[in-house]
Parts: sequence; C-alpha cells; structure tokens
Amino acid sequence: MESSRGVLPMSRTMMLALMVAAVSTMTWPVSAMADSGWIAEFVWSPQYCSKYRDSREKQCQQTNGFVLHDLVRVVDGRTADNCDHGEALSQRILDQMAQFTKNRIQTQMFWHRHGRCSGLSETDYASFAEHVDRRMSWPIGYQPGSPEQLSTPADVVAALKDDNPGLKEEALALRCKRRELEAVSLCLDDRFELSASACLLSSNCGESVRLRSSR
Repeated sequence: MESSRGVLPMSRTMMLALMVAAVSTMTWPVSAMADSGWIAEFVWSPQYCSKYRDSREKQCQQTNGFVLHDLVRVVDGRTADNCDHGEALSQRILDQMAQFTKNRIQTQMFWHRHGRCSGLSETDYASFAEHVDRRMSWPIGYQPGSPEQLSTPADVVAALKDDNPGLKEEALALRCKRRELEAVSLCLDDRFELSASACLLSSNCGESVRLRSSR
C-alpha cells in the first residue's frame, strides 16, 4: 500500500530505510514495488473470529464485516516492521483506535510491529489509520450481517472497485486460506491516496473464494 499524509523529511526517510530489516510479516506472495507508501490490511471478521474462537475482543463479540488490522509503512519496496524499540500505545490512543479496529490486542500488536517504526507519532498514526478506515467503502455483501457467499477473486475486486471510485485492481490484494477470504489489502501512496502503481503484495486466491457468514 502506498501512502502517507506528507512527504517525510529526507533524514527521517533515510532512518526508516535503515530500520527495514525484513519483508513484512504478511507472508503471502510479494512483488516488486519501488515506490514508498503504505499497506492497509482489512481482515474479514467471520474468518478471523473462527480462527480465534476464544477471543473476547469486540471484533468477535458482535457482527462485523471487514476490520482494519494493520497499517504498514513501505520504504523502497519493503515494510518497516518488527520494530525493536519504542513505547506501547498510550491508553488514550488505544481507546481511540479501538473504536474502529474493534480489537485492542491486535491494535497494540500492529503498533508494536509496524507503527513504532513508521516515522509517525502515535497520534498521527492513529489519525491516519482512522482516515484510511473511513475512506474505504464496503459493498453490501461484505458488510456486517452478510450471508455466506461463494464468489471469484475477479468479482470481489470488481465489487470493491464499484464501491470505491478511483480504486484500481493493481492497488488491491486478496488473501485467502483454503478458498476462504481472510483479508483485503489496500495499497496507498505517501499521502494516503489510492495508489496508481502495483501493490507490494499480490493475491493468493484460487479460482473461487468463499466469504464465511458473519452471522
């Protein structure tokens, strides 16, 4: 995903590049991407909560569709993740982010893995994450309470594009496991605008994809 609200100062950009030690913890197919930006990963709650059946987070205690799970900084085709320093999110910021992530534990985890070496303060990181979450529109079939459906990756991408003018297929990546849709990643540029170039990630779904029922 390529995105950021403003161009980072050169010195900070260089520092971020030095911090990047490995490709993201997202271990699905990766393609080359020269530009810097952001990747926002939205997980399909029914699939996530099926995997974590004991979760008491709000995400799994009520019906949810897609929920923002990660906001990852990309520098020179690599993700700035696995930070080895920095503080945990403050209670105030965690409370703010949990209103839209619906999952306090995962929010602390993605700040720990990605946010602390993003070059943003926790306040800005939370604000931009909320901006990314709010800008994404989900088709009726992918919203809370949607029935289970069997589709194709092409149909999923087409539905997302129809609901989000300006969104290009190249800026989307679908992640599946055993034919079930787990997540959608959105690629943004350094200003958190929809990317016009190829995404760092590529889809790994087969010919058909199942969306587990959210009821």
